[in-house]
Amino acid sequence: MDYLFAYRIFVIVAEAGNMTSAGNTIFLTQPAISMQIKTLEEFHGSKLFTRHHTGLVLTDEGNKVYEYAKKILLNFDELADELRMSLRPDHLIEQKEIKVGSCVLINELYMDRIVHSYMKSHPEIHISCKMMDYENIIKSVLIGSLDIGLVGKKNNTIETNNLEFDQFMKEELGIILPRDYRNADKNEVSIESLAEMNLVALQNECGITCLFNQLLNRYHMSINNFKIRAAFCSPSSVKNAIVRGFGWSILPLNYVRNELNQQIVWKAELKGYRTPLKRPLFLVYKKAKADIFAVKFFLQLVKTGILHETEPVPP
Repeated sequence: MDYLFAYRIFVIVAEAGNMTSAGNTIFLTQPAISMQIKTLEEFHGSKLFTRHHTGLVLTDEGNKVYEYAKKILLNFDELADELRMSLRPDHLIEQKEIKVGSCVLINELYMDRIVHSYMKSHPEIHISCKMMDYENIIKSVLIGSLDIGLVGKKNNTIETNNLEFDQFMKEELGIILPRDYRNADKNEVSIESLAEMNLVALQNECGITCLFNQLLNRYHMSINNFKIRAAFCSPSSVKNAIVRGFGWSILPLNYVRNELNQQIVWKAELKGYRTPLKRPLFLVYKKAKADIFAVKFFLQLVKTGILHETEPVPP
């Protein structure tokens, strides 16, 4: 029995809080996950989870196993990485499939172009793409269920110290408002005016949220000062809500290029703030993974600037 694999599954389930979310992260069915958990419970002679209306909750014994499992997995992965580097320093390791995770907007805006360019050069390598939030991308890269992540921010924590973050572009954002909100005299809006308008938010898009919070700090304000009319998981839902006049939001300009060209939404400048709103985008991976040819080529492709080949956004 592969107890190391069972520990990986157990940690993911513990952090996800339910088997469905865990299964979506690691591409396993619920019965397969249940079997791994049962194996560990039999091995340790303890119940690891109890069911609650909010999902799965760790028992006292489960919490102990969870803490030790994380240490075991981290030590094992560090050992494997060091051995891989020392035993095969001059060879690229072959791999016919890579798993890539990306945040929602990065997935919708860029992944099709990346995958298309990749497959043109290496059709023999399969790319499995997954749309995930920031925390699950980081966890999945750490435990090896993802080879590469594409994210819109970088957090400096003990865990992320084990990862490489390579910035591959800066994405320009804009304050996007419905056509009816347009000021006849100026394409600008004050932060106070925005606070009075309905805000349509995008859930779990951490990079944009972090940038917005930094901006608000300059004005000694917080998100609580704004009227959040709705929060969506899908960026297309946010865009559609703006088009229909429900409210405003902050989105990448590339994502609303067509709507700006058709003048069904408009981009406002923030009054008194002349610095362009930009968020850095990062490739995140474990250093030893860069020796794998399929991963190495993916990293090189994205870093070459392929995603900068976009049409200009109208003013």
